[in-house]
Amino acid sequence: IVSSEISDPVEAKRAKNTEAARRSRARKMQRMNELEDRVSQLLKENELLKQRLAQ
Repeated sequence: IVSSEISDPVEAKRAKNTEAARRSRARKMQRMNELEDRVSQLLKENELLKQRLAQ
């Protein structure tokens, strides 16, 4: 539902807020995925460096 299609201002505001919350959750999920990938990369790099140090 597009907010311009809703005649009640309260409903329009609620719809706009719902969509903003949905976008916010999507951004948060994307950021978490990026951070988890970075952690994985750093753990691998750390392991490689430990192996090089042990040689």
